[in-house]
Amino acid sequence: MSRNYQQSSVLPLLSWPNYVVSSKDPNPAVDVTTIGGQEGRHVPIDSSVKSSREWIQQADDMKEEATELIASRSPSFQVWNDRRVTRLLEEHWHAVTMALKKLQAEVAKLQAQLDGTEKNEFLSSNSVKNLAIQQASLVQEFRNRVGRCDASIAVISNDIRRLAEDLSSVNKQIVILTNSVEKVSKETDQKVVRLQSDIQEQSHQQSLTKNKSENRLEESVNTLEFKTKSQLKELHSSVQSLQSEYEARQRTLVQEIAQSMEKLQGQSQQKQNHFEKEVTDRLQSLEHSSKKLEAEHERLCGMIEEQDKHLKDHVTKQMAQMEENVMNVLRVQIEDIKSSMQSGFGTTQSNLETMRRVLEGKQRLSEESLRKDMARMKKLVVLT
Repeated sequence: MSRNYQQSSVLPLLSWPNYVVSSKDPNPAVDVTTIGGQEGRHVPIDSSVKSSREWIQQADDMKEEATELIASRSPSFQVWNDRRVTRLLEEHWHAVTMALKKLQAEVAKLQAQLDGTEKNEFLSSNSVKNLAIQQASLVQEFRNRVGRCDASIAVISNDIRRLAEDLSSVNKQIVILTNSVEKVSKETDQKVVRLQSDIQEQSHQQSLTKNKSENRLEESVNTLEFKTKSQLKELHSSVQSLQSEYEARQRTLVQEIAQSMEKLQGQSQQKQNHFEKEVTDRLQSLEHSSKKLEAEHERLCGMIEEQDKHLKDHVTKQMAQMEENVMNVLRVQIEDIKSSMQSGFGTTQSNLETMRRVLEGKQRLSEESLRKDMARMKKLVVLT
């Protein structure tokens, strides 16, 4: 009997009937406030789990009371036994209920953490939109040939730094949640160990007086065990649903980021092609102008050839030098524009790649944290 009582007493008691069993009648319905039919004998229910010292003191008091009843050979010995068993079960039920409430509070904290993760995902999408706007401003600045590339890169770096700070804050919150769950787990384990030691001592002292109430106690414990398992199954299903919802949101976020990156790359390619077309058109117009200048030069040379041959040679040299200078200036400007565009687009692509890696790292950290939380919750369920 002591072994069965020890094993069943550590189960989480989610509900307990508000009646006690008396040895006089097999199925009496007696109010908890009147144990054994005696009015005014209220059962104390503490608001917190008792310590081991209080349990030992309570056991000593009950032992002294039992000794007095046995010495007097009072017929109320069986009433005392029923009252003591009921009191112990009610206090044990209250302690386990408080532990389960703490676990429910931790689950609520985990749900709040998931909501915070959704908010961070929304902020990440806003950062991608801001990046597209900054890229458009960069292309416009390249057209105007103004050196604002460094300022734009600084803005992008600040966005990446803010994203890294957000990720560090999320990691800190995850660490805090993990520490709190571990702390609750350790406290629950310590309470269970104390309860087991106290119950072993009490069951050893009561081994001679429990034979009559053994069957009724085992039936009650089996009922409570069935209810506890059903509650644990519901908790497990809710945790699994939260995990599946989190994974679906992560996949959706990755798809949206990939689509945004593809769209930005397509827009960048289109803008680059448009800019190259404009440069080509300008070169063609300059070549057409140079041809016009050459035709005008030939016409003037024909008119002036008869007047002064020396003046013709001088004008020819000046025009050739002017043409060469114009072509050199155009080549330098075209090379500057191409180098600016290549450096700008290379910086943009590197920033997009960096953001993609950061988001992938964030996703991996979130998945690992969720798996660890699920493992700890399973351990808590197994222990309870």
